[in-house]
Amino acid sequence: VWKISDPSQPLLIEAVDQGSAVFNLFYDKDTKLILSYAKGESSVRFYEFDMDPEPKLHLLTTYSAPDAHRSLAFGSKLCCDVGMNEIIHAVRVLNKGLEELMFIVPRKFEGFQEDS
Repeated sequence: VWKISDPSQPLLIEAVDQGSAVFNLFYDKDTKLILSYAKGESSVRFYEFDMDPEPKLHLLTTYSAPDAHRSLAFGSKLCCDVGMNEIIHAVRVLNKGLEELMFIVPRKFEGFQEDS
């Protein structure tokens, strides 16, 4: 991970995975999540990028599908269903078509929640 304003020194070097193709990254600035995926793979890995006090990468979870994807396309935050606590909306490009993905974070239950 490099800082754009100073690319001479990396902020963080960490081996995250190995695969058959080049990994693509998607960074969600609002949630500080980095999603990693590759063409021909069937999984998407979620990492939390933490800068306090030093840069760290934490593997949160892995989404696995039964079939491989060719690519992913991510929508803007306007595509997210905030009533369902959706944080990222994406479309998987498959050999046979497209598949819509909704990444939802469950709410922490603290009693009655009237907005449901």
